[in-house]
Amino acid sequence: MNAPTKLRGIGRWMGLCVAVGVMLGCAPEKPSDADARDLEVDAEQMEQLDDPEAVVARIGGEEITRQQFDRRIEGLVDFARARLQSEERREQFLERIVEFEVMAGQAQQMGFGDHPRVRQAVQTAAVELMIEDHLRGEVAMADVDDAARQAYFEEHIDEFHSPERRRLARLVVDDEERAEELLQRWEDKEIGEDDEPEIEFRRFAFLHSEERDTGDEGGDAGWTDPSESEVYGEDVFDWEFARVYGPFEDNGQFVLKMVIEIEEADEPTVDELQQQLTERVYEKRRRQAREAFVDTFTSDAEVEIYEERLGDIEPPPKEAPPRLDELPRGSD
Repeated sequence: MNAPTKLRGIGRWMGLCVAVGVMLGCAPEKPSDADARDLEVDAEQMEQLDDPEAVVARIGGEEITRQQFDRRIEGLVDFARARLQSEERREQFLERIVEFEVMAGQAQQMGFGDHPRVRQAVQTAAVELMIEDHLRGEVAMADVDDAARQAYFEEHIDEFHSPERRRLARLVVDDEERAEELLQRWEDKEIGEDDEPEIEFRRFAFLHSEERDTGDEGGDAGWTDPSESEVYGEDVFDWEFARVYGPFEDNGQFVLKMVIEIEEADEPTVDELQQQLTERVYEKRRRQAREAFVDTFTSDAEVEIYEERLGDIEPPPKEAPPRLDELPRGSD
């Protein structure tokens, strides 16, 4: 953007839609009344990039300064801001701002500024800005100290620590003698040093289990943790890995079981979770401060709610997508 440039592509509606989306949090201070043909970027002022008051664009008689442009960039979400590393990208972003200004001015001229949806959007933005301004002075991430992190960690330790888990496989037959025979065949089975017995047992269960629900899945019986570790009167956390146990009687059937996978307990320390704990405490404090701030106004407001009238309001139509099992078979 080293030379004067005209606004390009006012009719690029796709680009305009993207611009509106990313600029919802940083809308222009006031719309332009000018047509896009009147836009010219002052090259002399554009060269004064170190001056926050330098004009980067002019729409009719209204100016966009370097400071205002920087503020628009700061208002973007992280991934959008990261895309503006090159001068070409920044020029494209400036053009989107100009397009938005021109279209905002046109919308104002056509009376859309008084539309109820617009007034609602302005009120929503004003409330959020007021709350955010208050929170900025009340809560800071730098105020989260070691004591706060430790307290939050202890209060929510189950969210950060997970116990050891064990995955089991089972082979089920209807006859005890058959179960004993299969156990003997397994113990006589030659498994090489490079073979994995847990994989071999799953193949064994696939071939011989008479319980097809698990047998078809290689005997996979899922994961268990210390809260449900007792199996047929034994604690599976005392079992050796990849060793067959049983047969156990279960409702007239006979079961062989093996631990086929172990997931070690995960018990990170406060130091290891420092950043995550800091963010959690900070967000908790923001929620509490927001609730307290809102309550200072709502608690004293004169409000009347007529709950009995809510029954007369038609509920909105349900447009939730159908569940997969509700879709007709054979449909596209």
